[in-house]
Amino acid sequence: MKTPSQLAAVETINQDILVSASAGAGKTTVLIDRLIKRILVDKIPVSRILALTFTEAAAAEMKHRLQTEMHRKLAESFDPFLEEQLILLQTANISTIHSFCLTVVKNFGYVVNLNPKQVNNILDEATKVLYQKECLDKTFDHQISLSDTSAFIQTAQHFSSRSEDFSEFRNAILRINAVLSQQKNPQKWSQKILSLYEKRNKISELPEPVTQTFWEMMTLHAQQLDLQSKTVLRDASLLDNEKSVTEASLVCQWANVLFQAIKTRNLDSYNHALLMMATNPLSTIKSQADYNKLRDKLNKAIKAKANSFLSEAEYLQQLSNQHPLISKLLEMALDYNLRYDQKKKEMQCIDFDDMERFAFEILFNEQHQVYKQYQTQFDEIMVDEFQDTNQLQDAIISRVSRGSNIFRVGDVKQSIYKFRGAKPGLMRELSTKRDIKQLTLEHNYRSKQPIVEFNNQLFNALMNIDYFEDVYQQQDHVTPGKKSQFDDGHPVEINILMLDDEEMGENTESDDGDEGDFDEEKFKTETIEESFNDKVVRSNFIANRMHELRRKEKIAYRDMVVLVRSHALKEDLKAAFDETNIPYFIDSKSGFYQSAAISQVINVYRWITQPANEIALFGVLFSPFFDLSADQAALIALLNQKTKNWIESIKELHPEVYDTLMSLKDEFQYLSITESLNRIYSLNHFYDDFCNHQEKTNLDLLFEKAVGFDRNGIGGIYGFVSLIDKISDEKSSEAIPVNSEDDLVKVMTIHQSKGLQFKVVFYWSTNSNAIIDLKLPLIADEQLGLGIHTIQLPKRFKKVNLLRQIIEFKATKDELEEQIRVLYVALTRAQEKMIIVGSEKKPFTPKEISMLSIFEKIGTQGWILNALRHLDESLYSLNRLPIDGLRTVRLAIRQPEGNLPVYTKTNTLISKTIPSLKDQSYVPQIFVSRDLKPQQQGTLMHIALQRLPVLPFTTDQMDELNINLSETMKEHLIRYSSHPFTNDLYRFNVSHEVPFISKIDDQLVYGYIDMISESDETLTIVDFKTDRNVTPDLLIERHKHQLNTYVKAMELLSKKKIEAYLYSFDLNEYIRI
Repeated sequence: MKTPSQLAAVETINQDILVSASAGAGKTTVLIDRLIKRILVDKIPVSRILALTFTEAAAAEMKHRLQTEMHRKLAESFDPFLEEQLILLQTANISTIHSFCLTVVKNFGYVVNLNPKQVNNILDEATKVLYQKECLDKTFDHQISLSDTSAFIQTAQHFSSRSEDFSEFRNAILRINAVLSQQKNPQKWSQKILSLYEKRNKISELPEPVTQTFWEMMTLHAQQLDLQSKTVLRDASLLDNEKSVTEASLVCQWANVLFQAIKTRNLDSYNHALLMMATNPLSTIKSQADYNKLRDKLNKAIKAKANSFLSEAEYLQQLSNQHPLISKLLEMALDYNLRYDQKKKEMQCIDFDDMERFAFEILFNEQHQVYKQYQTQFDEIMVDEFQDTNQLQDAIISRVSRGSNIFRVGDVKQSIYKFRGAKPGLMRELSTKRDIKQLTLEHNYRSKQPIVEFNNQLFNALMNIDYFEDVYQQQDHVTPGKKSQFDDGHPVEINILMLDDEEMGENTESDDGDEGDFDEEKFKTETIEESFNDKVVRSNFIANRMHELRRKEKIAYRDMVVLVRSHALKEDLKAAFDETNIPYFIDSKSGFYQSAAISQVINVYRWITQPANEIALFGVLFSPFFDLSADQAALIALLNQKTKNWIESIKELHPEVYDTLMSLKDEFQYLSITESLNRIYSLNHFYDDFCNHQEKTNLDLLFEKAVGFDRNGIGGIYGFVSLIDKISDEKSSEAIPVNSEDDLVKVMTIHQSKGLQFKVVFYWSTNSNAIIDLKLPLIADEQLGLGIHTIQLPKRFKKVNLLRQIIEFKATKDELEEQIRVLYVALTRAQEKMIIVGSEKKPFTPKEISMLSIFEKIGTQGWILNALRHLDESLYSLNRLPIDGLRTVRLAIRQPEGNLPVYTKTNTLISKTIPSLKDQSYVPQIFVSRDLKPQQQGTLMHIALQRLPVLPFTTDQMDELNINLSETMKEHLIRYSSHPFTNDLYRFNVSHEVPFISKIDDQLVYGYIDMISESDETLTIVDFKTDRNVTPDLLIERHKHQLNTYVKAMELLSKKKIEAYLYSFDLNEYIRI
């Protein structure tokens, strides 16, 4: 049964509607129910409905669910109207907003002088990068060719001291263009931004968004000094030191003056109070180290603030001094924009962003009035995920509306696409308009009750902060919508792994710091990634916890997900999952071009076009194409010291590899890119035998890109490599082949998880909040302008300036608010279990939540821990856990250095590492899945044989190995240890994993022999086999060559009689070769 809000959302017509739907509130269901009702009940044809989503998948799902309901209704009773709508459904306007814009452009491109060929040719990303580079080159060439280059040279010197280095300058133009291209009128926006740098007498004369942000920034600084001074006063009072109490009280009074100055927007008063604080520093107290530390921090903070602030006149003078630089930057950005548009027109193509821009121009063209046709056509306009809309999109949606037929649904708390231009402020603004019907979906249908209420209370604390835009209002407090959500609920797990200095790496600072210990510079230097060992520890904890959930609670792998903030963390999880045999789907850490299979293929091209590229060459040699080992590479390197030629060295040691490389080099001179890719994919059966489902999907996508490259015919193989080098750093996602039925653990970034739900969610919390934009020489803000530093030439001294400070503050504030929203998305994905995994060096000291505490570098973990004081303790369990056994999951054995004799005609000695049975490292408990591959089973059996002591073996001894052998493996080992011939062999000197290198028939042969038993007269070789369903004859056929090689190698080493056996664990039988 629908709630009143749901009914209103479905039934209300002839009025604009805005539905606010928190995570799990069933907004998609409401959207589709309304769509079905409009068609089935109100008899509106699908051709008169426009439904817009933000992903192709969401649009396809909407169509599918609508189609299913139509079929169901038709099965109940025949309806000619409904049958007609079902036929028309596939051509319905249910699409992404970009697809709708493209339709507008295709139908009415003539309005803005676009021909059909241009509209139907969408630029691929690779070609787009080439065109942009070419146009940017021309923009710079044009500036250099001007008769007066003084402004250009001055601007170039601002970004680099080297006259030939334009890299940061070029990046600055691209960053400006990224904002410029999102504007309804780029020229007008440029003029507005440039006007910020005109001469003024008062800061108050600047536009309100600038002055408001300025005073918010001053408030943050005042909060810091106020909190620190109150902390010092408190400690001075406890010490009963009258002088220090008086000094601290005075600082507190001046801090109050700061707040009064902010309230009245009086900068002179603010600066005066700051000056008085700075000229009256606090004294130390003898033998009171803790107090003196707080006092030093406060004095330092006051001095830093006093030194950084200038008079009003100085601030404004700095702004006007930057006017020529900003003018030149905007001029060049507009020039580049124009050249890029001209290039696309010349090449008869458009790019992805053009779809919206041209649609906007068409719909706002009053001469042709195309918008009126759409206003007449659509009776219903529906917009999903409205919080992610940008200004152009919102203008387009409003333009095709009659003014009372837009149904918008979204959730500002889930707006996490700032990098795509999303403007959550649009939804915030609409939510205050009385002429729009405001509805809220009050229930959550996804999560168990403890998770629902945990998030209610957590984000009530984190989102209701003074000076921040986001609020968690009463209507955001959702309740479970189903009775089952109240059953079998679990508190949210907060697991904090206690690290020591080793895990924390070189930076062993406290995670939390002192009261008010906010340092702006740390935002520019801290990274959000944890140390290497910290990441290993967390990954191993997650892997072990997953095995525990699978064993004890029978939770399938497909029902578990790990959510991370960045792609880089995925590699550590891959390693942990590989070691513990957890099946997983994890896309590449940085995207498509950095994935393993793609990198291996690209290395082939790089070596062919750049024969001196040693990294590419050895990347090819180590890859599955040739699968050379590190030992083989070392021998090539040794020979290269003589030949001084890598290819000649490969030719001598591996002639078959040399022949293949030369063949590829010759063939690629005349093959197209697609033909050469086919050749690489077939090399050593690379595509079929060495690539998993994910890698094959990536290779297929690379092939599609190559088809486009061949079609454009730009530069052949050399152009292809050049293009890949230019775009390989882009953060494009891998192609995703996984579906919901695959029993795999999934690791996703939080952005990738949006809209999804999982029974069990592991959230990897962060320990810091780096704001990467602050490091950039130029920050572009749509409202506040272009923030560049003040550079004093020729010494290149960098000084603060008003607008840069304001823009940095706003960039920080906006990013932190979005990080809170990203945290909301992460913690609302779980249905049954929410597990937060963090780490710290020492117990965190909670602080009150405020703008100041959010600005501290404590990460999402610190925010959560700060908020716990506001949460019901029954909703969570806070566990601080030791990390014993979590540092590594690798089956590592320490190996001492030794010299292995290599018996050749010259009896050369080669340094080699020799495994030892007596010197083995401790291996922590590993939870190994029972679904082992044969190779993995063999590895575990070999490890067990190395570590087990004297015969006979027992299950207790095996359990102490900490590798969780299966019962079948244990049984096989006990049978082996009881075999009469095994006991005969163990009476003599037994060695396992014996390495050898030998030259046999003029070929260098190397390897490891599983076991050798050496008596006075005989060397007995044993090779262990875990093959199943075999016969002795079949084993001999498979492994005879291998054993004969071992025998030949040992004959060079020893004069003793050599015997060789296979031992089959499946047959419990020794088979003599």
